[in-house]
Amino acid sequence: MCDLNTTKTWPCPNFSWRSFGKFTFRTLALERALDYLNYTKGTFAARMTVLKQKQMPLQVTGFLKWDVRTQFAALPYRVINDKPQVLLITSRSARRWIVPKGWPMPGKSPAQCAATEAYEEAGADGKIHDHCLGLFSYTKEMPKGQDNLPCVALVYPLKVKKLLSAYPEKSDRKRKWFTLKKASERVSEPELSVILRAFDPRKLR
Repeated sequence: MCDLNTTKTWPCPNFSWRSFGKFTFRTLALERALDYLNYTKGTFAARMTVLKQKQMPLQVTGFLKWDVRTQFAALPYRVINDKPQVLLITSRSARRWIVPKGWPMPGKSPAQCAATEAYEEAGADGKIHDHCLGLFSYTKEMPKGQDNLPCVALVYPLKVKKLLSAYPEKSDRKRKWFTLKKASERVSEPELSVILRAFDPRKLR
């Protein structure tokens, strides 16, 4: 079984960690990100995905596949009157509705990285699950003079226990709770929209 907490080469086909740090996976090819999600032997698949729908094809165009970077995203959620809601935030530049996400971090598992981003970008504190719900593609807008980056983000659910009033990026973003249907309509990424519509907290262990 693949170990999320190791920096050694995994037994997964054609997959290896690269220079663990802020820009881990900077040369990660798109199909290797898919290998990460779609490895289906033993108990790995049971741990890494709780959605039964088929993963949508990723929409990464205009770039070479080995330019794709990998990020880890959090899906902060709560359940009100037996109905799940998810917390979205706005992006810094375009002010689009997105989920918290960021780069790999030394010494942290993918899920732990996602939890850190949820705190820094949304002020969300809670329990992170190590089940990957799916992945989505998007283009990260970089500062003027730098090339935009094609990214693939892996999504981990976080059950919110508390929303903090003070957090690192409070002044840069807005945050708001949405129903799954409304959240799926607000995000721009089609694969993320599918993940939101299919999300069911009852399937999490």
